[in-house]
Amino acid sequence: MPSSEFRSSILYALALSVLGAFVWDRLCVGIFAPRLLMAGYKDAWNALPSREEGFQTLVKLVMGAFVFGLYIYTENFVILILAFYFWKQLKKQEAKIKATEEMKLAGVTPTDTIAAAQAPCPVGSSGPSGKK
Repeated sequence: MPSSEFRSSILYALALSVLGAFVWDRLCVGIFAPRLLMAGYKDAWNALPSREEGFQTLVKLVMGAFVFGLYIYTENFVILILAFYFWKQLKKQEAKIKATEEMKLAGVTPTDTIAAAQAPCPVGSSGPSGKK
């Protein structure tokens, strides 16, 4: 087995080689094709999530780490069950919000659809079941 000093020096050399290749590549593209380099950076910037989406992802990650840490600390399986239950409730709430936003974009207010569903049918017309 190689010594830990030799192993560390090989890993450092490998990391430096990969980093150097990346820097050399960016430098060459910057010199010979600067518009291509800027277009790539612009596309990468546009592909990033919005600040709100990034913050939501960060909150979910922190909450997941908290639940995992709490589970490891307490060794209680109920923590995981409760976390899953609350996660499902959150997903349901997000789906409702998304549906409401889609309805607003379509020009239909949620109160219009509720009122139309609860409105009595005129006499002689077919009801919800299609029967007279």
